[in-house]
Amino acid sequence: MLTDRRYQDVMNQIINERAEERAQVIIDESRGYISGRVIVDGHDVMIQVEGRPDNYELIKVFPEETIEIENRGKYHSISEADAVHTMSSDGWPLYAGCLGRIKR
Repeated sequence: MLTDRRYQDVMNQIINERAEERAQVIIDESRGYISGRVIVDGHDVMIQVEGRPDNYELIKVFPEETIEIENRGKYHSISEADAVHTMSSDGWPLYAGCLGRIKR
Protein backbone atom coordinates (compact mmCIF):
# COMPACT_ATOMS: atom_id res chain seq x y z
CA MET A 1 0.00 0.00 0.00
CA LEU A 2 1.27 3.44 -0.89
CA THR A 3 1.61 6.07 1.79
CA ASP A 4 0.11 9.47 1.05
CA ARG A 5 3.60 10.88 0.45
CA ARG A 6 4.61 8.00 -1.84
CA TYR A 7 1.31 8.29 -3.72
CA GLN A 8 1.93 12.01 -4.22
CA ASP A 9 5.47 11.31 -5.48
CA VAL A 10 4.21 8.69 -7.95
CA MET A 11 1.46 10.99 -9.23
CA ASN A 12 3.92 13.87 -9.65
CA GLN A 13 6.24 11.61 -11.62
CA ILE A 14 3.39 10.51 -13.89
CA ILE A 15 2.30 14.11 -14.45
CA ASN A 16 5.88 15.22 -15.22
CA GLU A 17 6.42 12.35 -17.66
CA ARG A 18 3.12 13.13 -19.40
CA ALA A 19 4.02 16.84 -19.66
CA GLU A 20 7.43 15.99 -21.14
CA GLU A 21 5.82 13.59 -23.62
CA ARG A 22 3.25 16.21 -24.68
CA ALA A 23 6.00 18.82 -25.10
CA GLN A 24 7.89 16.42 -27.37
CA VAL A 25 4.76 15.87 -29.48
CA ILE A 26 4.41 19.65 -29.93
CA ILE A 27 8.09 19.97 -30.90
CA ASP A 28 7.73 17.07 -33.35
CA GLU A 29 4.66 18.67 -34.95
CA SER A 30 6.55 21.92 -35.45
CA ARG A 31 9.20 19.92 -37.36
CA GLY A 32 6.67 18.27 -39.69
CA TYR A 33 6.17 14.97 -37.86
CA ILE A 34 2.96 13.21 -36.96
CA SER A 35 3.58 12.02 -33.43
CA GLY A 36 1.70 9.90 -30.88
CA ARG A 37 1.27 6.37 -29.57
CA VAL A 38 1.91 3.46 -31.93
CA ILE A 39 -1.12 1.21 -32.40
CA VAL A 40 -0.71 -2.25 -33.96
CA ASP A 41 -3.97 -3.94 -34.99
CA GLY A 42 -3.29 -7.15 -36.87
CA HIS A 43 -1.36 -6.04 -39.96
CA ASP A 44 -2.31 -2.37 -39.60
CA VAL A 45 -0.05 0.16 -37.89
CA MET A 46 -1.35 3.57 -36.85
CA ILE A 47 -0.24 6.58 -34.86
CA GLN A 48 -2.78 7.73 -32.27
CA VAL A 49 -2.66 11.52 -32.34
CA GLU A 50 -4.25 13.20 -29.35
CA GLY A 51 -6.43 16.25 -29.49
CA ARG A 52 -8.44 16.97 -26.40
CA PRO A 53 -8.22 14.34 -23.64
CA ASP A 54 -11.43 12.66 -24.87
CA ASN A 55 -10.63 12.90 -28.57
CA TYR A 56 -7.96 11.36 -30.78
CA GLU A 57 -7.28 10.52 -34.39
CA LEU A 58 -5.69 7.39 -35.86
CA ILE A 59 -3.23 8.01 -38.73
CA LYS A 60 -2.43 4.93 -40.84
CA VAL A 61 1.25 4.19 -41.37
CA PHE A 62 1.97 2.94 -44.88
CA PRO A 63 4.50 0.15 -45.64
CA GLU A 64 6.96 2.53 -47.31
CA GLU A 65 7.05 4.88 -44.29
CA THR A 66 9.63 4.78 -41.54
CA ILE A 67 8.46 4.98 -37.94
CA GLU A 68 10.75 6.57 -35.39
CA ILE A 69 10.30 5.07 -31.92
CA GLU A 70 11.27 7.14 -28.88
CA ASN A 71 13.39 5.43 -26.24
CA ARG A 72 14.92 7.42 -23.39
CA GLY A 73 14.93 10.68 -25.32
CA LYS A 74 16.36 9.24 -28.54
CA TYR A 75 14.64 7.95 -31.64
CA HIS A 76 15.43 4.80 -33.59
CA SER A 77 13.89 3.87 -36.93
CA ILE A 78 11.78 0.82 -37.67
CA SER A 79 9.71 -0.19 -40.67
CA GLU A 80 5.98 -0.72 -40.67
CA ALA A 81 6.70 -4.46 -41.01
CA ASP A 82 8.94 -4.33 -37.91
CA ALA A 83 6.05 -2.82 -35.94
CA VAL A 84 3.75 -5.65 -37.05
CA HIS A 85 6.13 -8.60 -36.72
CA THR A 86 8.36 -7.79 -33.73
CA MET A 87 6.81 -9.44 -30.70
CA SER A 88 7.52 -9.26 -26.99
CA SER A 89 8.47 -12.43 -25.11
CA ASP A 90 4.82 -12.92 -24.19
CA GLY A 91 3.57 -12.59 -27.78
CA TRP A 92 2.36 -8.98 -28.00
CA PRO A 93 3.51 -6.43 -30.62
CA LEU A 94 6.62 -4.97 -29.01
CA TYR A 95 6.21 -1.42 -30.32
CA ALA A 96 2.48 -1.07 -29.56
CA GLY A 97 1.94 1.73 -27.07
CA CYS A 98 5.37 3.31 -27.62
CA LEU A 99 5.72 6.97 -28.49
CA GLY A 100 6.47 7.16 -32.20
CA ARG A 101 6.48 9.55 -35.11
CA ILE A 102 6.39 9.59 -38.89
CA LYS A 103 7.29 12.38 -41.27
CA ARG A 104 4.85 13.33 -44.02
